[in-house]
Amino acid sequence: MTIGVLAIQGSVIEHLRMLDLLSVEKKEVRTKKDFDECNALIIPGGESTTMLSLLAEYKLDKLIIEKVKSGMPIYGTCAGMIVLANLGLIGIEIKRNAYGSQLDSFETVLTNIKKDQLGVDQLKAVFIRAPQVTVVGTGVDTLAQYNGHPVLLKQKNILVSSFHPELTDEMYIYKFFLDKIVSP
Repeated sequence: MTIGVLAIQGSVIEHLRMLDLLSVEKKEVRTKKDFDECNALIIPGGESTTMLSLLAEYKLDKLIIEKVKSGMPIYGTCAGMIVLANLGLIGIEIKRNAYGSQLDSFETVLTNIKKDQLGVDQLKAVFIRAPQVTVVGTGVDTLAQYNGHPVLLKQKNILVSSFHPELTDEMYIYKFFLDKIVSP
């Protein structure tokens, strides 16, 4: 099992470090060949407009759509959530940068979570220019909320978060992704 991390922009190194801590086979994904060698993909936080532009330029956007629709597990954090929503792969609508500018970044503890699914009572969450989910479509399960807004969601083989779990020392979301979505 190889987990790819989209390595065209964003917090790539931090996701790779988390996968290392879990002793998971990983690969930086920049090309179709890289992507074809992966069983699942993480799209990191970063700048969503840049990511979408580069995905189109490298022709990875259509490949991601094709792979996800055929069942490939994928996890998008922050900008990765925006990318997946813009590609029409998860039934949510979002408002970009809803939690403020870079200067408004913050860390909090989420307690409004589905403990039975996540296996913990709380999660650390780092919000950096984070998107806010404004509409949750049919078939999308909200796993965690912050101030009444969904921040961790799942739809079939897709997991997304408004926040950056790769910037904490907690492995819960990665374990959930690996155990419940990649290898259920």
